[in-house]
Formats: sequence, C-alpha cells, structure tokens
Amino acid sequence: MPGACGEDSDCAAGAVGRCVLAAGDTCGCVYDACQTDNDCPVGQACACNEIGIGNTCVPAPCAVDSDCGAGGFCGPIVKVCASPAIVAYQCYSSRDQCVLDADCPTNEECVALPGEAWACHVPGVCR
Repeated sequence: MPGACGEDSDCAAGAVGRCVLAAGDTCGCVYDACQTDNDCPVGQACACNEIGIGNTCVPAPCAVDSDCGAGGFCGPIVKVCASPAIVAYQCYSSRDQCVLDADCPTNEECVALPGEAWACHVPGVCR
C-alpha cells in the first residue's frame, strides 16, 4: 500500500519522516515541515503537533513572553477539532477570560474580541 510503513526508516520521501498509526490498523508516513522556529518564514513559528500530523509553520506575532509586554505571555491558539490543532501563537494577558475553548462554558468558544481581550463567546452571535 502506498505510504505504508513498518518503522521510521521506511519514511524517507520527505524531511523528518515518522511512521505513525493511521486510520484503521495501518501505519503511514508523516513528514514535518519544520523542526524549529528557524525553519519557518518570518512571523511564523513551528507548531509541534500531535502524532499523525507533522509539525507545521503557523502565524506567530510573538515568539517569547517578553514580546507580549508586561504581564503578558505568548501561547498557542488551539482548536480541538482543527488539523493541526495549534493554528497560531498569540499574546495573552491577565485581562483574558480564557485561553482555550475548554476554558469556556459548553457551546461557547474562546475568541479574541477586537480591541478587547480573549473572551468566551457563543459562535454566530454578534457582540
């Protein structure tokens, strides 16, 4: 079967190939687009993603906590049902009500409100 593998060394078609359990009981090759932030274009960072999805470059206006000002911190924007799960990096602060969707009540998501902070919000409802 194309892309099937038995061990990491079978995955030599791209950079840093890994043999991972794919759909069903078969194993397939996954390749990383990056290993460090230096492998990504300016303004992006290397997101280490879960098994089965290779590392990818994502938007990152911050790289370290000091990029976010006093009391701020740089962290991932994680979308549980997205692939990859880390979709970007963003500055957070003590004004934020949430960091992850899991911090919000059921049926709400954590969103950055323009000119405000990160807050729990019902999808599809204007604010």
